[in-house]
Amino acid sequence: MPSREQLKIRKLTNVYDLLDDGMENGSDLAELARLQAEGEAATATPSAPAPPRVDHPAEPGPARRSWGGALLGAVLITGGGAAAIWPSELMVWHERANYLPSFFEYVTRAGARGYGVSVAVVGLVVLVVSLLRLPGGQWSGGSGD
Repeated sequence: MPSREQLKIRKLTNVYDLLDDGMENGSDLAELARLQAEGEAATATPSAPAPPRVDHPAEPGPARRSWGGALLGAVLITGGGAAAIWPSELMVWHERANYLPSFFEYVTRAGARGYGVSVAVVGLVVLVVSLLRLPGGQWSGGSGD
């Protein structure tokens, strides 16, 4: 069955109609059989070849930036940089699920500095991605998806 006919069937019926009325009294089954017969008859007769399809490149939309993402990235860079420059020892409480025990984690100054650098790197990535100008706000990858 050609896809055009399948689209027509989808427009004429819906799932609830097929499940409710179609199964009980066959109201949509006759229409479906008629459209299938028309589709088979149309495919059996030879027709003129379709004209070649010309693909035009899509016009790029306006480039966008995410100012909220830029603000979030700046906050993460600032906080992570502060934690990396002025690390402090601290105790972090980890609340766990009912079946696992909760516990305190002792974070040394070196560990706090590592966490700070990690947060600053994540903030930098968020900042770059949010300010990168891309056509239409889309990632322009080569996959075509």
